[in-house]
Amino acid sequence: MKPMLVGKPMLIAIFVVGFVAIGAGAQAQVPSPEPQPTHVPGPRAAANKKLIDDCRAEAKAQGVRGPAIREAVNACVTKSNPRLAKRMACAQQARAQAMTDRAQIKTFVESCLSGAK
Repeated sequence: MKPMLVGKPMLIAIFVVGFVAIGAGAQAQVPSPEPQPTHVPGPRAAANKKLIDDCRAEAKAQGVRGPAIREAVNACVTKSNPRLAKRMACAQQARAQAMTDRAQIKTFVESCLSGAK
Protein backbone atom coordinates (compact mmCIF):
# COMPACT_ATOMS: atom_id res chain seq x y z
CA MET A 1 0.00 0.00 0.00
CA LYS A 2 0.97 3.47 -0.72
CA PRO A 3 1.24 5.86 2.21
CA MET A 4 -1.53 8.44 2.16
CA LEU A 5 -0.22 11.85 1.43
CA VAL A 6 -2.19 14.89 2.42
CA GLY A 7 -2.19 17.60 -0.17
CA LYS A 8 -1.55 21.27 0.43
CA PRO A 9 -5.27 22.25 0.15
CA MET A 10 -6.20 19.63 2.77
CA LEU A 11 -3.55 20.96 5.19
CA ILE A 12 -4.85 24.50 4.76
CA ALA A 13 -8.43 23.34 5.42
CA ILE A 14 -7.38 21.51 8.60
CA PHE A 15 -5.40 24.56 9.70
CA VAL A 16 -8.40 26.91 9.15
CA VAL A 17 -10.83 24.56 10.93
CA GLY A 18 -8.45 24.36 13.87
CA PHE A 19 -8.26 28.14 14.21
CA VAL A 20 -12.03 28.50 13.94
CA ALA A 21 -12.53 25.89 16.66
CA ILE A 22 -10.01 27.60 18.94
CA GLY A 23 -11.60 31.01 18.30
CA ALA A 24 -15.10 29.70 19.06
CA GLY A 25 -13.87 28.15 22.31
CA ALA A 26 -12.22 31.41 23.36
CA GLN A 27 -15.41 33.36 22.68
CA ALA A 28 -17.49 30.99 24.78
CA GLN A 29 -15.27 31.67 27.80
CA VAL A 30 -15.77 35.44 27.78
CA PRO A 31 -17.47 36.38 31.06
CA SER A 32 -20.89 37.91 30.69
CA PRO A 33 -21.34 41.49 31.93
CA GLU A 34 -22.56 41.94 35.48
CA PRO A 35 -26.35 42.21 35.67
CA GLN A 36 -27.63 45.61 36.67
CA PRO A 37 -28.78 45.60 40.29
CA THR A 38 -32.48 46.13 40.72
CA HIS A 39 -33.71 49.07 42.73
CA VAL A 40 -33.94 48.11 46.39
CA PRO A 41 -35.87 50.60 48.50
CA GLY A 42 -34.17 51.98 51.58
CA PRO A 43 -35.41 51.37 55.11
CA ARG A 44 -37.55 54.53 55.16
CA ALA A 45 -39.26 53.67 51.87
CA ALA A 46 -39.85 50.12 53.06
CA ALA A 47 -41.35 51.39 56.33
CA ASN A 48 -43.61 53.81 54.42
CA LYS A 49 -44.76 51.03 52.09
CA LYS A 50 -45.46 48.79 55.07
CA LEU A 51 -47.50 51.55 56.76
CA ILE A 52 -49.57 52.08 53.60
CA ASP A 53 -50.07 48.32 53.16
CA ASP A 54 -51.10 47.96 56.83
CA CYS A 55 -53.56 50.85 56.51
CA ARG A 56 -55.03 49.32 53.35
CA ALA A 57 -55.38 45.93 55.07
CA GLU A 58 -57.04 47.60 58.08
CA ALA A 59 -59.53 49.40 55.82
CA LYS A 60 -60.37 46.17 53.98
CA ALA A 61 -60.80 44.37 57.31
CA GLN A 62 -63.33 47.04 58.30
CA GLY A 63 -65.26 46.30 55.12
CA VAL A 64 -64.38 49.52 53.27
CA ARG A 65 -64.76 49.06 49.52
CA GLY A 66 -64.27 51.06 46.34
CA PRO A 67 -63.10 54.69 46.33
CA ALA A 68 -63.65 54.96 50.09
CA ILE A 69 -60.56 52.77 50.60
CA ARG A 70 -58.33 55.63 49.39
CA GLU A 71 -59.88 58.01 51.93
CA ALA A 72 -59.54 55.45 54.72
CA VAL A 73 -55.89 54.79 53.85
CA ASN A 74 -55.17 58.54 53.73
CA ALA A 75 -56.79 59.04 57.14
CA CYS A 76 -54.81 56.14 58.64
CA VAL A 77 -51.51 57.35 57.16
CA THR A 78 -52.20 60.93 58.30
CA LYS A 79 -52.74 59.67 61.84
CA SER A 80 -49.47 57.68 61.86
CA ASN A 81 -47.19 59.76 59.62
CA PRO A 82 -48.50 63.22 58.61
CA ARG A 83 -45.42 64.03 56.51
CA LEU A 84 -45.92 60.89 54.41
CA ALA A 85 -49.58 61.79 53.98
CA LYS A 86 -48.58 65.25 52.73
CA ARG A 87 -46.04 63.67 50.35
CA MET A 88 -48.75 61.36 49.00
CA ALA A 89 -51.09 64.34 48.49
CA CYS A 90 -48.37 66.28 46.65
CA ALA A 91 -47.64 63.28 44.41
CA GLN A 92 -51.35 63.00 43.67
CA GLN A 93 -51.42 66.70 42.68
CA ALA A 94 -48.47 66.10 40.35
CA ARG A 95 -50.30 63.20 38.67
CA ALA A 96 -53.42 65.36 38.38
CA GLN A 97 -51.32 67.88 36.45
CA ALA A 98 -50.38 65.08 34.02
CA MET A 99 -46.74 64.88 35.11
CA THR A 100 -45.25 61.55 34.08
CA ASP A 101 -41.48 62.08 34.33
CA ARG A 102 -40.20 60.75 37.67
CA ALA A 103 -37.66 63.55 38.09
CA GLN A 104 -40.34 66.16 37.39
CA ILE A 105 -42.71 64.58 39.91
CA LYS A 106 -39.93 64.39 42.52
CA THR A 107 -39.09 68.07 42.03
CA PHE A 108 -42.77 69.01 42.29
CA VAL A 109 -43.25 66.97 45.48
CA GLU A 110 -40.15 68.51 47.11
CA SER A 111 -41.31 72.04 46.27
CA CYS A 112 -44.81 71.20 47.47
CA LEU A 113 -43.44 69.91 50.80
CA SER A 114 -41.15 72.88 51.31
CA GLY A 115 -44.05 75.26 50.74
CA ALA A 116 -46.15 73.41 53.31
CA LYS A 117 -43.71 73.84 56.22
